[in-house]
Amino acid sequence: MERNNGIAKVLMVIGIAEIILGFIAGLVFGRVEVSSYSSEQIWSVTFIWWISSFVSGMLVIGLSEIIELLHKLNLQFQSNDVSSSKKIATTSTVENTSLNENKSLKLAENGTTMIIDYFEKKGEKVQDIIMTPFEDLCLVKVNDKFELVEVGGFNPSIKDINEFSEVKEWFNTNKNLS
Repeated sequence: MERNNGIAKVLMVIGIAEIILGFIAGLVFGRVEVSSYSSEQIWSVTFIWWISSFVSGMLVIGLSEIIELLHKLNLQFQSNDVSSSKKIATTSTVENTSLNENKSLKLAENGTTMIIDYFEKKGEKVQDIIMTPFEDLCLVKVNDKFELVEVGGFNPSIKDINEFSEVKEWFNTNKNLS
């Protein structure tokens, strides 16, 4: 398995070495001299060494895998930030001033980018994004139709607006937002 992160590489080597050395140590420390001419293998001691070195080695290898995956995610987010700054020439907030209160609802630029990328992968073009006063929910106009999108997770997800009666009521009273 190819590793791009130095720490992940070192931990992988340590984990493999721990398993191999634990196997050898189990054979060595599990052997007891019965007399000056013969020795016996005590398998219970040998198996304890093997099992404990295997488990601890796998934990180190697992930590190596976690670090490698986090490294790949970090690289992916860095490349998304570069491509999104070229792709989107909008402001970092989507303002909604037609509410009775004089406040603006904001969606971070990375949320906007995630929504646009999500719909582009489906072959659809985003016409407008309207942030709702409800946490992590926004309305996205795609193909002259509004979709309720939750942006609180790692990826945007489309929700059924009928399951969110407060959002549906808010949208019906503020239809002039589009």
